[in-house]
Amino acid sequence: MALFEQGLKPVSAMHTIKDMEITGQRNLTKQEIMAAFQVSKVLMGEAESINRANADTAIYQFTSGVVDPVLNYVDEVFTKELAQPDFHEDYYIRHDILAPRDEDAVLKYYENGRKYNWLSPNQIIEMEGLPISTEEGADSIFAKINSTSKEEKPKEDEA
Repeated sequence: MALFEQGLKPVSAMHTIKDMEITGQRNLTKQEIMAAFQVSKVLMGEAESINRANADTAIYQFTSGVVDPVLNYVDEVFTKELAQPDFHEDYYIRHDILAPRDEDAVLKYYENGRKYNWLSPNQIIEMEGLPISTEEGADSIFAKINSTSKEEKPKEDEA
């Protein structure tokens, strides 16, 4: 019983690895996955001439541009769907920021804010996520006029 009356010639289905180019396809697939998840070659250890600055920058870009925004979204969903309906509207879920922060720049920002009177101590405390101070003047952006350090204290005349 013949299914193909015209005649049928079998074709070899076996291909060599070279014919299939598995290595090239794997590299292409890896690049597509890295692009989809915004992972740089530096994070995968594939870049040439990697130094500490390049690595720190790649980590900062990945954590601040990809990981932290995803976690912020998860925080919002968990807060809206789980924490507030089941407990109280004052409850919220927050994660610790994973992106490394430039401590020197933050300290300089706070220092300038206090020096030029555009940040109060309580504003700085709030930005750091700490409990607000109830001390007198903690909400004022202006330093006390009569406040001097020990080194600046005027000497009394000996007359």
